[in-house]
Amino acid sequence: LIRHGLTRANFEGIYAGSGTDLPLAPKGERQLRQLAQDFVYPQVPLAFVSPLQRARQTADILFPGVRQIGIEDLRE
Repeated sequence: LIRHGLTRANFEGIYAGSGTDLPLAPKGERQLRQLAQDFVYPQVPLAFVSPLQRARQTADILFPGVRQIGIEDLRE
């Protein structure tokens, strides 16, 4: 399991659960891109993700081009 990258709510100290669909913050995107360069993530045929855009964006960065399957029950 991989948690999504940072959002604006993380930097502002705001709880943003599944009732909000915030995108990744620019800094969160940069951190994920750095992680993708620094670590070897497994090659996977598909990624199971929360339907929230921050989870999908995280998967796009760490597993580019991999098919995503959104699962509603992966929301907190």
